[in-house]
Amino acid sequence: MADHQTAGRGSGDRQWLSPPRTGICLSFVLIPSFKPYQARELTMLVAYSIAVVLRETYGIPAMLKWPNDIMVQGKKIAGVLSEPCVAHDTIRYMVIGMGMNVHTRQFPPELKDIATSLHREGGGPFDRIDLIADCLKRIEQDYAGYGAKGSLEHIIPAYDALLIHRNQQIRLVTRTHDQGVLSKGINRHGELQVQDLDGSIRSISLGAVSVRGAFKYWQW
Repeated sequence: MADHQTAGRGSGDRQWLSPPRTGICLSFVLIPSFKPYQARELTMLVAYSIAVVLRETYGIPAMLKWPNDIMVQGKKIAGVLSEPCVAHDTIRYMVIGMGMNVHTRQFPPELKDIATSLHREGGGPFDRIDLIADCLKRIEQDYAGYGAKGSLEHIIPAYDALLIHRNQQIRLVTRTHDQGVLSKGINRHGELQVQDLDGSIRSISLGAVSVRGAFKYWQW
């Protein structure tokens, strides 16, 4: 844990703002015996666990933006990044980092319309150590459930219910394409199911695309 970071990193190597005494900057290590493709599932599982804690314990109406962002009222409040170490087609360990805006009152102009904090959404005060303990307890519980199932199948309905862009028109943006599709939900391996204009359904793998809202960018 750190009180703050001077070079915090968010999704896509974007900067993560983390001033002193305002947020949660935390990394922890998992040592699973899973296949490399399961790294994305574990990342999504942690994001889901955090969203559930914010909703059930703190009354914050947290939602999920596929694959690993936690949103409140259309603004990002927390995110999860993971870095797996793979050897011989097996994950030796994973470093998972979580960042959460807790006491932040003001954001710089470039972030004020796309970022928020627990303080701004739920009043408070919030104890960061209690928040961390609550999140880690839930992550441990969901991680055990994942280990028993070997996939995200057991949380698909609950995850989809929190998906901020489910059954909404979104844009999938890659280096070569920018396409409008209908977001449907996830499958047992955490891939996003989307419907093309011709009605066909396809699966989008984590990291293959950026998911952006049709009328505003969700990702930052």
